[in-house]
Amino acid sequence: LQAADLRNLSPAYIEAAEIDCLRDEVVMYAEALKSTGTQVEMVTVKGAYHGFGVGKRTPGLLRVRDQRFAAMRKHYER
Repeated sequence: LQAADLRNLSPAYIEAAEIDCLRDEVVMYAEALKSTGTQVEMVTVKGAYHGFGVGKRTPGLLRVRDQRFAAMRKHYER
């Protein structure tokens, strides 16, 4: 977010937990990338807290994981 130049970066999948002390910064980063024309898929995980991805494998976590994989496949299988 503090880089002097955010142009010409690869498409980004950016994920923020709804309950996270860093959520605002994540959103600002996504917006900064979008403002340069970078393709950004911004996802807010409702009800999730900072570090939720290291917890138990709940159905919600598995759904988010699958969403991450789908975003990667979309860009790498071109």
